[in-house]
Amino acid sequence: MITTLLIKHIYINIEELIKDLYAAAEPFTICQIFDRIDKTENTTDDFVSWWTEYIDFLCHLPYPEGYFKRLVHTLKVYYKATGNNEQTLRQVDEFEADYQLKNAVRWYTRPSFLFSIINQAFRQQNTELLFLFGIFVQDIYKVLADEFKQNRILAEEYGTSDLTVYRSQIMSQKEIDRIKSPYTKYLTNTSLLSTSYRKSVADLYSDPNDSRQVLFEIDYNPCLLSRPYAPVAHLSYIPADEEVLFMPGTQFERLAVLHEKFWTVIRLKLRYNLSVEFQYENESRNLKNYVRRLGQHLFYKTPKNDRDIIFTKLNDLFPNEHLWLSAVKLDAIGCYQEWVLNDYTLAVRSYKKAIDLWKEFSETDIDAINAVAMLYNQLGYCCQKFAEESYDQSKTYSEAVLVNTTAANCDRVDSLNRLTEMYETKSKTDDSDKLNENASLAIKYQEQALNNMSTDSNYNDYDIVPCVERLGRLCELAHDYDKAIRAYEGAIRIYSQQIERDLPMLISLHQRIATIYLKDLKNYSLAIEYQIKTHKYSLEKYELKMTIEKRAEIQYNTRKIVNSYVQLADIYLEMKDNILARKNLNAALALYGEAEPELQDDRTIIESIYKKLKNMCFCSHTVL
Repeated sequence: MITTLLIKHIYINIEELIKDLYAAAEPFTICQIFDRIDKTENTTDDFVSWWTEYIDFLCHLPYPEGYFKRLVHTLKVYYKATGNNEQTLRQVDEFEADYQLKNAVRWYTRPSFLFSIINQAFRQQNTELLFLFGIFVQDIYKVLADEFKQNRILAEEYGTSDLTVYRSQIMSQKEIDRIKSPYTKYLTNTSLLSTSYRKSVADLYSDPNDSRQVLFEIDYNPCLLSRPYAPVAHLSYIPADEEVLFMPGTQFERLAVLHEKFWTVIRLKLRYNLSVEFQYENESRNLKNYVRRLGQHLFYKTPKNDRDIIFTKLNDLFPNEHLWLSAVKLDAIGCYQEWVLNDYTLAVRSYKKAIDLWKEFSETDIDAINAVAMLYNQLGYCCQKFAEESYDQSKTYSEAVLVNTTAANCDRVDSLNRLTEMYETKSKTDDSDKLNENASLAIKYQEQALNNMSTDSNYNDYDIVPCVERLGRLCELAHDYDKAIRAYEGAIRIYSQQIERDLPMLISLHQRIATIYLKDLKNYSLAIEYQIKTHKYSLEKYELKMTIEKRAEIQYNTRKIVNSYVQLADIYLEMKDNILARKNLNAALALYGEAEPELQDDRTIIESIYKKLKNMCFCSHTVL
């Protein structure tokens, strides 16, 4: 009798059995996706993060027709399986009937199941759950991107000044400490960031009794290019909040961390930042390039389980693309083996397997050609004993891109930059006889790439300036100093015209020109001119502000400014101008004051300065 009660059905058809087993297991499988709690919740991340690239990828993934129905089905199965969710199930039914792209923000800002689940997935970096809701995240992105574009046009037309928004939230002490660290200059948000123009709205969502309460004050320039964000009061379920919504992955500079009576105030400033968009006419090409780009970021700090989940989901979504998806996954695994494990043998094996899979495609398939060229390039970096063979193969495939009639301009630019990179590396590793030859070829390809980019409206100054800077380095390597200086000057003009000037790059470029004039051209007057400009930017970048709280940051900034004074003094010494040399060395010493420095590095610098001053006195007496 007991045995009879345990028997639910007798099967004589294996396909029926498998079908019913899948149906019985489905609720348990789906619940596992929603109930994953094995990750620490964070709202900010490193400046460069695989998670940001993953969200970017979801925002551009071409979801197949019917995917929204799959999402709704999954939601219904989950809420039925967990019980006591009649109200939520009614919301899901309403979501199914009512949802459209134009009301995506309204659904997100509405207090419902959707807001809770989406933010849980973001905070916990739940890869599988966010993949499920990727189509919704993509719609939010599209709406914000459209709003951002229109708002930016208006801001440029009417000259809008900087604006400030506010957000309060609870953060773990560990995360607060990480943001306060002097080494955390920049950060990104890991989830959709809801802010308000009204500080009083942030107060409403705060808890003054919680020591982990944080208030963000975010300044932004409405003209600055960035990941999409926009005021959404006219789209929101709660318009009175005057909300400004930022996409995940938006980059901010930390200005200050202040401690007030009830909370920690973190002041941020929006930075220039864009997501990458491929705009090929062929949808298949867009898919391949988005997956390949994501794959390039899935080796550093990406949990293996998350990488496996992503490719499993992609194979499920695009079963006909299994071959090249496997190749991209092998590429990502190879990068992990090369750069994290430092196991070059395993890495070479993975890269070669990926190459073999890509070679199964037609010889005219532009994406396969590009992928093989890049993989051979990676083989060249991976192990020097394979270098010549791999570089030759990369050259062959890269040149094939240049003559391929189906290649877009961006394909040719990528190949030209790849050839530049290859010959630059060869010029540094080959014997001196081949240095000039390889450097000349690198310069040739870089100039061609710049020419192609400058005539293509898809490339802006931010895309072009790294190539201009690299051209300067290559010309310097080839001892063509006049051309190197012209390239560096071109890069300086671009960086100087940006809304948010890149001070570290301006410092580096002026220093390079000063060094050329000093060491190579022996033109001391121009050397000192550029060194003074370098010093000016150093004082601006490493200003010893009263708001700096951390001793380590004060020490770091002090050392940078001291070194800048010493570099000025060194050129004055070359010019035999001991008065100005002594003035700058004394200015450097004054920054340290009379107290004994704590760090050996600082003590070494001080000893070096005193030695220079002593030698100057000795030389003066000798002349007398």
